Amino acid sequence: MTFQNGQNPQGQPGQVPPPPQQKKPTRNKLNGWLYVGLGVIFILLGVLGFVGDTRGAFMNWLFIILGVANGIMGVREVINSRKKQIDPFSPDNRSTP
Repeated sequence: MTFQNGQNPQGQPGQVPPPPQQKKPTRNKLNGWLYVGLGVIFILLGVLGFVGDTRGAFMNWLFIILGVANGIMGVREVINSRKKQIDPFSPDNRSTP
């Protein structure tokens, strides 16, 4: 297989390929708040099940555990979205030889 002018299809020989596109931090923050909201709903369903005594205790505890897990994941996602992610391929972060 030959290429025109001896070039690689990715660019110049020895050139570092560009990094893959990363998700925007605002989308991560939105997903985090969605997880927090679902966590609150699951916890409310679990607590209301204990108060109303409509389901078995197993289902109530299951809803509470799911709510706590979703809430923790959501809070972690919101906190991590605020951190600036360093791109090692950007010209600002490369060390000069």
